[in-house]
Amino acid sequence: MKTKKCSARDVISYLPCDVKENILKRLILRDAVRTSILSREWRYKWATLPALVLLFSSQLKLSDNQDFNAVINQILMIHQGPVKEFEVRYMDLESSRYLPQWFDLLSKYHLQRLFLHWWLGPKGYGRLPSNFFSFSQLRYLYLSKCVLRPPSSFKGLSSLVSLEFENVKIKTHKLSSLISKSPFLERVVIRNLCDKFKTLRIWASKLKKFLFLGIASSIYFVNVPLLEEVHIVLSGRSDEVLPYKVKQDNFMKSLAQLSSITKLVLNGFLKVNSAVAIDGVWQNLTFDMNHLKILGLEISSFELAEVSCAICLIRSAPNLESLNFIISAHDQQISTTTQFLVRQHEHSISFNGLKKVSIWWLGCKEPDIELVQLIFSFSPALEKFIIPPSYEGSCLLDYLVSMPKASPKVEIVLDYMDTESKVFDFMSSV
Repeated sequence: MKTKKCSARDVISYLPCDVKENILKRLILRDAVRTSILSREWRYKWATLPALVLLFSSQLKLSDNQDFNAVINQILMIHQGPVKEFEVRYMDLESSRYLPQWFDLLSKYHLQRLFLHWWLGPKGYGRLPSNFFSFSQLRYLYLSKCVLRPPSSFKGLSSLVSLEFENVKIKTHKLSSLISKSPFLERVVIRNLCDKFKTLRIWASKLKKFLFLGIASSIYFVNVPLLEEVHIVLSGRSDEVLPYKVKQDNFMKSLAQLSSITKLVLNGFLKVNSAVAIDGVWQNLTFDMNHLKILGLEISSFELAEVSCAICLIRSAPNLESLNFIISAHDQQISTTTQFLVRQHEHSISFNGLKKVSIWWLGCKEPDIELVQLIFSFSPALEKFIIPPSYEGSCLLDYLVSMPKASPKVEIVLDYMDTESKVFDFMSSV
């Protein structure tokens, strides 16, 4: 009889509280609210959720006689307990005009995570209301497709740990100021900012991870003693990123700040900063990156300044374990980089800790082959040399197999996925 009662029992209603909370956390707000009809035990259980997620594209298609703003206001007023996270995706201009009211209601909850995404077409941008700048307790901030204009009186976000901007309009000095005025900031991700940057200066004493994809003349690190991971992709046409003069001493000082760096990936960065080379050749760095384990570089093997820069960085990383190259397209027939690479054999260089090398778009041209020969000659611990299958595969493999190698155990591997997608994939780094 006891077994029968147990089997006939309303299992959904009497789930443990932690299970109910786990279910509700995985639902968008519309579906979470609808759980109130399940039973008395579920009624208004959603109102204690610490995270509110609004998806305009699906859940907010209300009938014509319903006032959208009133519905959201009611949800915020009914809510019990803290609201730690507020997320709104796919806003249009009509719905975003209610943000000031929502922010007023949220101000009492000590919001910790804010995620705002506008969906306004390629040329449309939302605008943050002024009361946004009062959320000084925010720890995580994501903004997409909006205009950000901090007032002159803005003192920063004193609790911010993570900052992520995508397609945001903000002036260079305002962004630098926002970062420097966030003393606990550990993570910065910037994608496709809408203003062309001349120089972005990063001053963040707690910063550990910095990722940038977009147009900028250069990025200078000023005070980043804890920075461990940097991934920079400078995109855009050459006339957009190259017109600003880069001073050598500033650039060297910037690199010297990366004393704790363990992973460094630079796409397009060496091309933009090749102007710091003296007579086309980078000079030896006056400092070491002793913690650097993973290095990813995009270079043109026919550009002396880029190749010499790459060699300088490698030589300055005595504990480097993984080296990854993208060899960008080139059509030159004569290059001075071949002679430069040959001369490196005369110097006392060594890549003693290097265990894995991957190269994407490696060809059979002289500079490419000399670069590989240099790596083989001075890497006694090398275990894997990875290239993707290519139309030049048979020619290339013959060269690689016949080359003398300092490491007796190096294995040449043809692997598409390992070569391109892991180190240089910006989104996987985010």
